[in-house]
Amino acid sequence: MALRLISLGYLITSALTAYGQMGAVNSLAMWSRKPGNFSDIENPEKNNLKTLDLTQFKMQKRTMHDAQYDREVTYKGVPLTQILSSYKPNDHDNMVILHFDNGMAIPIMLNPDVLSRLDPFLALEICENKNECVTSFPSISKDEVYGLSDDPRPLTFTWNKLVVSKAWHPAVPASKIGIFSPWRHADSLAGVEFVNASAYYRQFEFGRGAGERVFTARCQFCHGIRNIGARYGWDYATPLPIYEKRSPEHLLNHVKYPKVLAKKKGLMMPTQDDVTLPEMQALWQWMKVGAKRKTLPAYQP
Repeated sequence: MALRLISLGYLITSALTAYGQMGAVNSLAMWSRKPGNFSDIENPEKNNLKTLDLTQFKMQKRTMHDAQYDREVTYKGVPLTQILSSYKPNDHDNMVILHFDNGMAIPIMLNPDVLSRLDPFLALEICENKNECVTSFPSISKDEVYGLSDDPRPLTFTWNKLVVSKAWHPAVPASKIGIFSPWRHADSLAGVEFVNASAYYRQFEFGRGAGERVFTARCQFCHGIRNIGARYGWDYATPLPIYEKRSPEHLLNHVKYPKVLAKKKGLMMPTQDDVTLPEMQALWQWMKVGAKRKTLPAYQP
């Protein structure tokens, strides 16, 4: 019961403190991660913070397959590559973390091959009618995400929608394509953080490497530890160390199997039926080490 109450409180707090609560409509926050140790700091200082006015860009109209809606859609908006190129990051920054209103954090390398394959497009309007484009995007229930209808907590969009044509993400192993994609669970883009990839992932390097690899492949898009990383789901150490309340077997059940009351309770966890007990044992051990540390490794490019 205590875990359920704290989890509910955390989710409410997370919704209020996610990076998405930063700007007005048609403005996007962009910054570089400041070197240092920021574990357990709710809102660390951001280097070179800029608020980008998207009205300065010429809107493009594009018809493309939307991996989230799983259909062809016509949008008006701006290619994400144009938005990224408008910001001058640090020389060592080679990756961006896309922060969404709901607390998701999706990293992508600033690699031409990756950007070309994803071809991300920031839609500001949707044109379902040939003669009219509107700023209201259809919500998505978990019936479209992982098999539930009449969802009490559907995925909704505020003033934009980041569209990718493929559900692929380079951090997700090829064996899991079709089983899980972070793009299916993201809502409106709220902020873009420029980082050095090696230094960013070094913050999660503690304990044995197997648990960190599970976190990177499955968990990093929705979860963080000690306020480092995403904020959509539970933080693994703050305010309550999850390893103390959930055994590896309990974690396996939570991730692997759909819940009978998921629709009624509005649960967000997508079922990943390929997960194994050794993976959850490694993740549990990694969470335990991280929760017991006073601080995580510093971000130091």
